Amino acid sequence: MSSKTSAKSPSITDPISKIPYVGLKSAAHFLKLHIKTVEDLFKFAPRDVVDLSDPISVKSALKSEGQKVLILGEVEDLRIIKTPRRRIWITSAKISDKSGRIRVVWFHQPYLRNYFKNKKYVFYGLVEYSHFTKEVTMVSPEIYDEPGVIPIYHLTEGLSSKQIQRAVRHAVDAGYQLPEIIPDKLAKKFGLPAKKTALENLHFPHDKIFFNSAKERFNFDELLIFILTNLYLKKLNQSKSTFKIKTDPKVLSKFVLSLPFKLTADQKKAIDDVTQDFQKTYPMSRLLQGDVGSGKTVVALAGAHLAIKSGYKVAYLAPTLILARQHFETAKKLMPRGTKIILLTSANKTKDKISEIKEADLIIGTHAIIQKDIEIPELALVIVDEQHRFGVEQREVLLKDKKQIPHLLSLSATPIPRTLAHIVFGNLDISTIKTKPIGRLPIKTYLIPDKKRADSYEFINNLIAKGQQAFVVCPLIEEKEYFGGTLFDEAGSKAVEAEIKNLQKTILGRRNIEMLHGRMKGADKEDKMQRMQEGKLDVLVSTSVVEVGVDVATATVMLIEEADQFGLSQLHQFRGRVGRSNLQSYCFLFTQRELNEKTRERLKTFVRNSDGFKLSEMDLKQRGPGAIFGTTQSGFEGLNPLWFENSEILKKASRAANDLLGQLEKMPELFKEVKEKLQTKHLE
Repeated sequence: MSSKTSAKSPSITDPISKIPYVGLKSAAHFLKLHIKTVEDLFKFAPRDVVDLSDPISVKSALKSEGQKVLILGEVEDLRIIKTPRRRIWITSAKISDKSGRIRVVWFHQPYLRNYFKNKKYVFYGLVEYSHFTKEVTMVSPEIYDEPGVIPIYHLTEGLSSKQIQRAVRHAVDAGYQLPEIIPDKLAKKFGLPAKKTALENLHFPHDKIFFNSAKERFNFDELLIFILTNLYLKKLNQSKSTFKIKTDPKVLSKFVLSLPFKLTADQKKAIDDVTQDFQKTYPMSRLLQGDVGSGKTVVALAGAHLAIKSGYKVAYLAPTLILARQHFETAKKLMPRGTKIILLTSANKTKDKISEIKEADLIIGTHAIIQKDIEIPELALVIVDEQHRFGVEQREVLLKDKKQIPHLLSLSATPIPRTLAHIVFGNLDISTIKTKPIGRLPIKTYLIPDKKRADSYEFINNLIAKGQQAFVVCPLIEEKEYFGGTLFDEAGSKAVEAEIKNLQKTILGRRNIEMLHGRMKGADKEDKMQRMQEGKLDVLVSTSVVEVGVDVATATVMLIEEADQFGLSQLHQFRGRVGRSNLQSYCFLFTQRELNEKTRERLKTFVRNSDGFKLSEMDLKQRGPGAIFGTTQSGFEGLNPLWFENSEILKKASRAANDLLGQLEKMPELFKEVKEKLQTKHLE
């Protein structure tokens, strides 16, 4: 057998460095975009395409001030200078065709001196009149080798759209290809192109119609796998045995009557859902969705009380130390006297503390609970707060070697529209709490004009004088081509530092102001939030890392800078950091730019509306799922917001998944994808 035929055939799981002409150095840049394998590269969809197939003449471009135009021409008179005062590199040239010449300038790109050869290039950019050169100029245009439909990718430093496109072409030429996971009949039924065709049209589209069709095919496949995995997981769950938790109405009624507040109708319904699940022969797998501050914890504790009264133990997982402590303090207040409750964290995980687990009824803690050295006997119920922040391998530790599977109750403070919730959490039964706890006052929300900024600071200062506190949230960064975490973190910390300097020049400057941002160590973040909870800070200036669900009873003001940069759902999450007591709370929205009518109306909608579920529905329609789940391509664990751009594809994938569930084991490629998803993503 020749060496050629015995060589290992290309696999899409190969590292990207195996693609011809990519190499380890370029692979490091791709890694910043979470592109590790050839498959990741193929599925890295451009965010859009631009039709640059029809250049205009230079003469026409000279008459197009204030517009973005496309021209094709030769580069002449290339010069590079460095300004003496600000030390900025300016590259200047003239682009010519038969009709004339136009000045072009680029900033901070001295490498262009070696870029241009003796050929024509395509230039796409804004035409403006330059007061410096006293002539019409094209400013910082993008450069392409030839006219065509150009894909535009999310980028990171060191990678261009052309380099990504080139890597895809080299991979295809080397024999890499994506497997077909659905039958041809199914693809034709839903009007979808073949996978090979879709790959070509995704990265090398002839026009936007071909591109959109290709994107639909990729979204359909990913959604199909995601939904099928959910359905398959639910089917598996219903074949397992669990603990029989008694649901004595007298026990539950006594617990409810002992509470220092009255339950809302939604809380009562959610508790009823949990008790009905306890009576089934298979483990509960329920998601409790609740608006910020809606009272999910007491529902979880009601379920915990029933499990404990049945002679079992309960584990309550929180993603951070401060939330774990908060749940611990809440449980001590609300659980009946005699309930043995312990707090287990990495900070206090001693031999003595671990030995207490045997005697404890309710173990509340962080990731420390799900380490391999922790054994919780007779564990009948697992409650997970913000469940998407725990990995599958970590949570599997709680289920190791167990003949009976504990019941699972997941809590989420991210309101998700029903249209998405049943897809995203298709393996779970869903309960929803919409109403606020009795006694909470509506948060007064205002869109503040900049001329009233000083008045707002005066108002906040007066509240601080009464012992109240304020949060100030800054945006990380405006949406740009750069997409990697490093740039976002740096921009976030700089925005916070700048905001503190600005506040120190105002009446609030005499107050105790500190900062919180994503580049800080975890322990430092915990310390800041702890100091805020204890009332040691007057104002906490933060990026969007302010912890979901943290109770700071005396925090009554949420001031959001550049509010137009956030989705309605994210604004609502910020607003939910205040209003956690019977004190009147306020949310002030500031913007630093002139708003168009659409954006102004969107912010006014937020001012008028306090229902997180309605706001998430609006976000879904206006800005897409990225505004609900976040702007990164990964979003929630295993979830890509880009899948939901087209509601018709969502419906098609859902129908197909239900049709194929019974045939899954006869479809090896599709079943393989589902099993891999089960092993790498936690969908509960």
